Amino acid sequence: MPETLLAGHHRKLRLRPPIFWQRWNVSPYQTTELPDGKKAKRKLSLPIRLDRSIGRRGKILPESVFIGADIEPYPELEKTSRITRRCLEVLGKHGCPLILSTASTLVLRDIDLIRELHEDSLATIGFQLYPGFNDLTGGKEPDNSLSELVPVLERICRSGVQTGFLVGVETVKNLTGASLNDLFVTATKIGLDFIHFTGLNILKANSTVDLPVKKEVREAVLRLSKEYSIPLTPRRHLPKDIRLENFWLAEMLSNQAYYLELSGVRATKYWDAVKKIDNFDGDIRVWALRGELAAMVSADATVRGEIERLMRGERFANLPGKAK
Repeated sequence: MPETLLAGHHRKLRLRPPIFWQRWNVSPYQTTELPDGKKAKRKLSLPIRLDRSIGRRGKILPESVFIGADIEPYPELEKTSRITRRCLEVLGKHGCPLILSTASTLVLRDIDLIRELHEDSLATIGFQLYPGFNDLTGGKEPDNSLSELVPVLERICRSGVQTGFLVGVETVKNLTGASLNDLFVTATKIGLDFIHFTGLNILKANSTVDLPVKKEVREAVLRLSKEYSIPLTPRRHLPKDIRLENFWLAEMLSNQAYYLELSGVRATKYWDAVKKIDNFDGDIRVWALRGELAAMVSADATVRGEIERLMRGERFANLPGKAK
């Protein structure tokens, strides 16, 4: 059987994937066969290598780091090796926004570091819910049942860190209407900031994921999100500089694209605009005046209004944190 080893890795992404916007993916551990001694020794230095890589990024803006994209960052081995905690210390040193995906309650051990990261920029914790988690009424409970997660999530929410559920496609397929409703009820009672259903919006027939999920499920998710006022996407870290419009407009468009696809509408133009806007290194108002922005999106009234505001030389009226 493969073992969980100190053989983690990190990589920089060319584009920030919309929804979580990470520039770096970090896996403190990986499941593999035992490496030779030389490889194991090199891999033990992951926090050092991460520190050097981020330190050489040559960017004024902090770039979000996603920990746990490939494998659980809190295996049993983390109790003694503390590789994940050391990676968090590196992010704190550089002020990098954090997205942490986990299904382990061991994350509470590091809530002090995560809270400091959140105060400096933004930290997000997404608890993965796997098939079988939805035993809400008793009986045999899986390792990450809601009954186990609720007190942990309540403590994290009290710390102020952005917290939510990450629900995979296979998990959604196992949910009944009642258990899906109970999930939103539980999230409301805890005070979670979001419930994100990963991959639920993908409509492409050639997707590597077994999609699409039934239309009724997507419609139920949209309805419950509105009914309980729980967003289906997390907030993004917004830097305090001239490119705030770039970042905010990209986030707005990506959220609209996600909701459109949950409604069964392809949003290819939105995703294309998101990628271009998010990676544009100048003042987006100048870009809008050149007429290159309006052509990217459909005639959505909200988007059109914001673009017209930019073209008049104004800043967004509803930027996060601004008075109405």
